Amino acid sequence: MDDKDKSRQEEKDLLQKATKDSSQKHSEESEITPVQTKKRQIKIELGRRYSSYLPIHIVVSFIINFILMFSIVKLLRLADVRNDFVFFPIAILFTAYEESIKAYLFRKQVKLVIYTSGLIFFFSYIVFFYFLDLSIFRTSFAFKDVTYPIIFILLLQISRTIVKTSYLMWVKRLNRWTNSSSRK
Repeated sequence: MDDKDKSRQEEKDLLQKATKDSSQKHSEESEITPVQTKKRQIKIELGRRYSSYLPIHIVVSFIINFILMFSIVKLLRLADVRNDFVFFPIAILFTAYEESIKAYLFRKQVKLVIYTSGLIFFFSYIVFFYFLDLSIFRTSFAFKDVTYPIIFILLLQISRTIVKTSYLMWVKRLNRWTNSSSRK
Protein backbone atom coordinates (compact mmCIF):
# COMPACT_ATOMS: atom_id res chain seq x y z
CA MET A 1 0.00 0.00 0.00
CA ASP A 2 2.84 2.35 0.70
CA ASP A 3 4.11 2.05 -2.89
CA LYS A 4 0.64 2.80 -4.25
CA ASP A 5 0.22 5.77 -1.89
CA LYS A 6 3.65 7.08 -2.88
CA SER A 7 2.87 6.79 -6.60
CA ARG A 8 -0.50 8.50 -6.09
CA GLN A 9 1.15 11.29 -4.13
CA GLU A 10 3.74 11.71 -6.87
CA GLU A 11 0.98 11.86 -9.50
CA LYS A 12 -0.85 14.49 -7.44
CA ASP A 13 2.33 16.54 -7.10
CA LEU A 14 2.98 16.31 -10.85
CA LEU A 15 -0.58 17.37 -11.64
CA GLN A 16 -0.41 20.30 -9.24
CA LYS A 17 2.92 21.38 -10.68
CA ALA A 18 1.57 21.12 -14.23
CA THR A 19 -1.54 23.16 -13.37
CA LYS A 20 0.61 25.82 -11.68
CA ASP A 21 2.88 25.98 -14.73
CA SER A 22 -0.02 26.26 -17.13
CA SER A 23 -1.77 28.92 -15.03
CA GLN A 24 1.48 30.92 -14.87
CA LYS A 25 1.90 30.65 -18.64
CA HIS A 26 -1.69 31.71 -19.16
CA SER A 27 -1.36 34.72 -16.87
CA GLU A 28 1.89 35.73 -18.62
CA GLU A 29 0.22 35.43 -22.04
CA SER A 30 -2.81 37.41 -20.93
CA GLU A 31 -0.51 40.17 -19.66
CA ILE A 32 1.29 40.25 -22.99
CA THR A 33 -1.81 40.06 -25.22
CA PRO A 34 -5.02 41.02 -23.46
CA VAL A 35 -7.96 38.93 -24.51
CA GLN A 36 -10.56 40.94 -26.36
CA THR A 37 -13.95 39.61 -25.52
CA LYS A 38 -16.23 41.39 -27.94
CA LYS A 39 -19.75 40.15 -27.95
CA ARG A 40 -20.99 39.71 -31.45
CA GLN A 41 -24.06 41.78 -32.10
CA ILE A 42 -26.62 41.30 -34.81
CA LYS A 43 -28.28 44.52 -35.84
CA ILE A 44 -31.46 44.76 -37.83
CA GLU A 45 -31.98 48.22 -39.16
CA LEU A 46 -35.63 48.55 -40.07
CA GLY A 47 -35.69 52.31 -40.43
CA ARG A 48 -32.44 53.55 -41.88
CA ARG A 49 -31.23 56.88 -40.69
CA TYR A 50 -29.17 59.41 -42.57
CA SER A 51 -27.28 60.29 -39.40
CA SER A 52 -27.18 59.12 -35.81
CA TYR A 53 -27.48 62.78 -34.79
CA LEU A 54 -31.25 63.47 -34.84
CA PRO A 55 -31.28 67.11 -36.05
CA ILE A 56 -29.06 66.27 -39.02
CA HIS A 57 -31.20 63.25 -39.81
CA ILE A 58 -34.40 65.32 -39.78
CA VAL A 59 -32.92 68.09 -41.95
CA VAL A 60 -31.53 65.64 -44.52
CA SER A 61 -34.78 63.67 -44.47
CA PHE A 62 -36.77 66.88 -45.07
CA ILE A 63 -34.53 67.91 -47.98
CA ILE A 64 -34.75 64.50 -49.64
CA ASN A 65 -38.51 64.28 -49.07
CA PHE A 66 -38.98 67.74 -50.57
CA ILE A 67 -36.85 67.05 -53.65
CA LEU A 68 -38.40 63.65 -54.34
CA MET A 69 -41.99 64.81 -53.76
CA PHE A 70 -41.50 67.79 -56.03
CA SER A 71 -39.80 65.68 -58.72
CA ILE A 72 -42.34 62.86 -58.71
CA VAL A 73 -45.38 65.13 -58.81
CA LYS A 74 -43.93 67.45 -61.45
CA LEU A 75 -42.49 64.74 -63.72
CA LEU A 76 -45.49 62.43 -63.65
CA ARG A 77 -48.13 65.14 -63.15
CA LEU A 78 -49.93 63.20 -60.47
CA ALA A 79 -51.47 66.25 -58.85
CA ASP A 80 -52.79 69.70 -59.64
CA VAL A 81 -50.53 72.16 -57.88
CA ARG A 82 -51.42 75.85 -57.89
CA ASN A 83 -48.20 77.03 -56.25
CA ASP A 84 -44.89 75.16 -56.05
CA PHE A 85 -44.24 76.53 -52.58
CA VAL A 86 -46.93 74.20 -51.25
CA PHE A 87 -44.33 71.42 -51.32
CA PHE A 88 -42.48 73.04 -48.39
CA PRO A 89 -45.28 72.59 -45.83
CA ILE A 90 -46.16 69.19 -47.28
CA ALA A 91 -42.54 68.02 -46.90
CA ILE A 92 -42.32 69.49 -43.39
CA LEU A 93 -45.58 67.84 -42.31
CA PHE A 94 -44.65 64.53 -43.92
CA THR A 95 -41.18 64.47 -42.35
CA ALA A 96 -42.60 65.23 -38.90
CA TYR A 97 -45.36 62.65 -39.37
CA GLU A 98 -42.93 60.01 -40.62
CA GLU A 99 -40.47 60.49 -37.76
CA SER A 100 -43.20 60.47 -35.12
CA ILE A 101 -44.83 57.33 -36.55
CA LYS A 102 -41.47 55.55 -36.74
CA ALA A 103 -40.53 56.59 -33.22
CA TYR A 104 -43.86 55.39 -31.80
CA LEU A 105 -43.99 52.10 -33.71
CA PHE A 106 -40.36 51.18 -33.05
CA ARG A 107 -40.73 51.93 -29.33
CA LYS A 108 -44.19 50.60 -28.61
CA GLN A 109 -45.27 48.30 -31.47
CA VAL A 110 -42.16 46.49 -32.72
CA LYS A 111 -44.08 43.26 -33.28
CA LEU A 112 -46.53 45.08 -35.53
CA VAL A 113 -43.70 46.45 -37.66
CA ILE A 114 -42.03 43.05 -37.92
CA TYR A 115 -45.23 41.11 -38.61
CA THR A 116 -46.32 43.51 -41.34
CA SER A 117 -42.79 43.71 -42.81
CA GLY A 118 -43.00 47.48 -42.76
CA LEU A 119 -46.30 47.69 -44.65
CA ILE A 120 -47.74 49.57 -41.68
CA PHE A 121 -45.62 52.55 -42.76
CA PHE A 122 -46.94 52.34 -46.31
CA PHE A 123 -50.54 52.34 -45.09
CA SER A 124 -49.93 55.20 -42.67
CA TYR A 125 -48.37 57.26 -45.49
CA ILE A 126 -51.41 56.59 -47.67
CA VAL A 127 -53.70 57.78 -44.90
CA PHE A 128 -51.53 60.88 -44.45
CA PHE A 129 -51.62 61.85 -48.13
CA TYR A 130 -55.34 61.16 -48.51
CA PHE A 131 -55.88 63.37 -45.47
CA LEU A 132 -53.72 66.12 -47.00
CA ASP A 133 -55.48 65.80 -50.32
CA LEU A 134 -58.99 65.88 -48.93
CA SER A 135 -58.77 68.34 -46.08
CA ILE A 136 -55.70 70.50 -45.54
CA PHE A 137 -54.51 71.55 -49.03
CA ARG A 138 -57.82 71.25 -50.90
CA THR A 139 -57.39 74.35 -53.03
CA SER A 140 -53.64 74.38 -53.65
CA PHE A 141 -52.79 70.68 -53.94
CA ALA A 142 -55.03 67.86 -55.18
CA PHE A 143 -54.27 64.50 -56.71
CA LYS A 144 -55.87 64.06 -60.14
CA ASP A 145 -57.18 60.56 -59.48
CA VAL A 146 -58.11 58.47 -56.47
CA THR A 147 -55.32 55.97 -57.16
CA TYR A 148 -52.59 58.58 -57.63
CA PRO A 149 -51.74 58.86 -53.92
CA ILE A 150 -51.01 55.13 -53.85
CA ILE A 151 -48.81 55.39 -56.94
CA PHE A 152 -47.13 58.46 -55.46
CA ILE A 153 -46.33 56.67 -52.17
CA LEU A 154 -44.97 53.63 -54.02
CA LEU A 155 -42.68 55.79 -56.15
CA LEU A 156 -41.68 57.90 -53.17
CA GLN A 157 -40.70 54.90 -51.08
CA ILE A 158 -38.79 53.23 -53.92
CA SER A 159 -36.90 56.41 -54.76
CA ARG A 160 -36.15 57.14 -51.08
CA THR A 161 -34.81 53.62 -50.65
CA ILE A 162 -32.50 54.11 -53.63
CA VAL A 163 -31.36 57.53 -52.37
CA LYS A 164 -30.81 56.30 -48.79
CA THR A 165 -28.87 53.25 -49.91
CA SER A 166 -26.64 55.22 -52.23
CA TYR A 167 -26.16 57.94 -49.58
CA LEU A 168 -25.17 55.41 -46.91
CA MET A 169 -22.80 53.64 -49.32
CA TRP A 170 -21.20 56.98 -50.20
CA VAL A 171 -20.78 57.89 -46.51
CA LYS A 172 -19.27 54.46 -45.77
CA ARG A 173 -16.78 54.84 -48.63
CA LEU A 174 -15.92 58.36 -47.51
CA ASN A 175 -15.30 57.13 -43.94
CA ARG A 176 -13.16 54.25 -45.21
CA TRP A 177 -11.14 56.63 -47.40
CA THR A 178 -10.73 59.11 -44.54
CA ASN A 179 -9.61 56.37 -42.13
CA SER A 180 -7.15 54.88 -44.61
CA SER A 181 -5.60 58.27 -45.45
CA SER A 182 -5.25 59.20 -41.75
CA ARG A 183 -3.39 55.95 -41.01
CA LYS A 184 -0.68 56.72 -43.55
